[in-house]
Amino acid sequence: GYPDDSILENLEEPAAAGTSQASILIYGNSYTSGNNLAGLVQTSIQNHDSQASVTSRTGGGMNLDDHASNAQTAGHQWNTTLANGNWDWVILQDQSQVPSFPTTSQYWQDSKAGAIALDGLIEDNGAQTVFLMTWGRRNGDSQNAWRNPDFLTMQGHLEAGYGMYAENVTSSGRQPVIAPAGLA
Repeated sequence: GYPDDSILENLEEPAAAGTSQASILIYGNSYTSGNNLAGLVQTSIQNHDSQASVTSRTGGGMNLDDHASNAQTAGHQWNTTLANGNWDWVILQDQSQVPSFPTTSQYWQDSKAGAIALDGLIEDNGAQTVFLMTWGRRNGDSQNAWRNPDFLTMQGHLEAGYGMYAENVTSSGRQPVIAPAGLA
């Protein structure tokens, strides 16, 4: 699911490889906005003597289907940001619980459909898709304790869920990256 040596060897270079500045767009929710992920990524890259432009589009509780709907709506800020940018990488972060749900769940199916739609838009815009694997809740998911009774169980389900999102958008010659933040 997430980058290992064999996957990294086969990754496509970002669309603007060789330019002096990486251009990154993040679609997420409070996990990314509340922790200022865009600022942290930009600072981290700049601390390694490189330049980066990092932009985010976030909204509390948003899932991949919500992001896809916005990105597919002409004139919507999510749509214009993606279409008018010269992005190297577009990072997708799903709602914190959904990737851990069974694949038969309508929420999971909707996010999978959103991931597929977003990946198509990202590809059309010449960028690379990156899934930001989130982390399990310290005490599991109290709203879904039957599925995620503790941290380790929830983290295992999140890892599997993001892996299956990636499998569903992988095609010949195009493979997304999973950033395993949840495992870290």
